[in-house]
Amino acid sequence: MREGIKKYTSDKGRPPETLDELVDAGFISYVPSDPVTEKPDWVLVVYDCSASANCKNGIRDIHSASTKKSSKGNSYADW
Repeated sequence: MREGIKKYTSDKGRPPETLDELVDAGFISYVPSDPVTEKPDWVLVVYDCSASANCKNGIRDIHSASTKKSSKGNSYADW
């Protein structure tokens, strides 16, 4: 999905505002389930455009909605 976000942003000149936009535009075939939560409940990380006039609102990144930690003690949400 991250690759789809990058390609969408590059091709369209702006980031997608929803994951469904990636599907509708053909950059991903569906919104997959998070492998940790087993649901398509991704947390969207959006651009903070409050400080920049050239910024375009939309998705910058995604991460897991899980509150669990990996065997190394890292939060899955940080990946």
